[in-house]
Amino acid sequence: MTNPALAQPARTLPDPATFDYRDLQNELRNKMDGSYTVAITGDLLFQEPAGKRIGPAIRSVLKAADTTIGNLEVYLVDRQSWAGSHGYRNNWAPKEVAADLADLGFDLVAPGEADGGPDEQIETMKYLDAVGIKRPGYGPNLSIARQPAFQELPQGRVAMVAAFPFGPVGTDPIARNKVGNDFGEEAGLNPLRLTQWLTVTQAQFDQLKAIRDSILARREESDVARPAPLPRDRPGRLNLFGKNYMVAEKPGEFRYEMNETDRQSQVLAVRNAKEYADFVVFTTHIHENRYAFQAYSQDHYPPDYVRTLARELIDNGADMFLGSGNHTMQGIEIYKGRPIFYNPGNFAVQRFGSDDSPPNPEGLTNIEANELREDWLQLSVVRTFGTTRGVD
Repeated sequence: MTNPALAQPARTLPDPATFDYRDLQNELRNKMDGSYTVAITGDLLFQEPAGKRIGPAIRSVLKAADTTIGNLEVYLVDRQSWAGSHGYRNNWAPKEVAADLADLGFDLVAPGEADGGPDEQIETMKYLDAVGIKRPGYGPNLSIARQPAFQELPQGRVAMVAAFPFGPVGTDPIARNKVGNDFGEEAGLNPLRLTQWLTVTQAQFDQLKAIRDSILARREESDVARPAPLPRDRPGRLNLFGKNYMVAEKPGEFRYEMNETDRQSQVLAVRNAKEYADFVVFTTHIHENRYAFQAYSQDHYPPDYVRTLARELIDNGADMFLGSGNHTMQGIEIYKGRPIFYNPGNFAVQRFGSDDSPPNPEGLTNIEANELREDWLQLSVVRTFGTTRGVD
């Protein structure tokens, strides 16, 4: 029996022809007021405070910019008491580097190094916070890791979102939210999980499939207690015991698929950032190669997913896309009037070495492999651009 007092009138849907939609183009535009300048650098691999040794011309560019951004590819600890990991190839740095970066003018840094784990990330956040450098992309849980960091300026508010690809390269801790009573939250990075596919010709694909199918045919033998599940192949794609292959014209090329949830989360993070900021930067750490026959992380062109992601983020409010990680310089694209810096290379690299650095596959020492110089300081690139756009 229906209670007349609780009855609600039917909802009338708006007429699409007369509905006053939000002005999305106005919401997503660059809303900085007046002249505004950004300075970006490549990877920051300092292992000692070295800012005073950088020439005055570069220092002046970094300090004069309204916003100075870099990729911090070391983590910061108190070396006098730290007993944890030293990271990949000794990528740890003394806590004093934080003040050195602040003195150079850095306002925002991305998390390019987290090999040690959550403890190292927490230490790094502590020392960056102490000197006023904002650091998106890290967090005690996934929600916070995906939040932007903000910089307040007279011209407006700047936001930066940072993500870290995981897949064939990244293996660092992924931030996690609490899920019911089963899983607690975990500190880590804002992930962009990737699936890597290697291209093969149709003839090679047929051979690989025949090999796999002949092996899986043995799952029906009488002494197999529990057969492995049959793979669910997509047309032209094949999983061969943990390796993914796809048909293409040329063999040996890597193609990447972004995890759909992670991709949508980055887009949403940028859209949310633009709701609260006037200028939005998205940055991500990229080490993936395009080719299987190319030396690791030595590519002058971005992998396929990066171009797709950069353009989609600009379509959704990002004013600048900044790649990092690959230790070579890559190109700059202007898309819809907004810059995509695919990779500015290295800003500074110091490698002091460590007894616990992992050996390289060739069995060479770090010096023989050209991975270690007593002090390799490479100042390679600074890019700046200005905007003069009032709120009209």
